[in-house]
Amino acid sequence: MWTLRPIHYLMVAPVHLLLLALIFVPALYVGWLSLTHSTFGGPPEFVGLANYVTLLGVYCGPVMRHPAAPLQAANFSSAI
Repeated sequence: MWTLRPIHYLMVAPVHLLLLALIFVPALYVGWLSLTHSTFGGPPEFVGLANYVTLLGVYCGPVMRHPAAPLQAANFSSAI
C-alpha cells in the first residue's frame, strides 16, 4: 500500500506552481481589467461594474463618453 510522504508533495509542487502562473494569474488580471476603463498608454481608471452595465446597453452616467456608444451597445446586445 502506498503512503504519501512529504517528498511526493514536493515532486508535484512545480506543476501546481506552473498551473497557477499560466492559468489563474492571467484570469485574475483579465477580471481586474474588465473593471477598469483605459486607453493604450493611459492609466486605467476604476469604474467597477459600469463596463458590464454599458455592455448590456444601460446608460451609466459618465462611463459612456462616445456619442455612438449607446448604438454600439444596442447593436452588440441584439447580435447575441
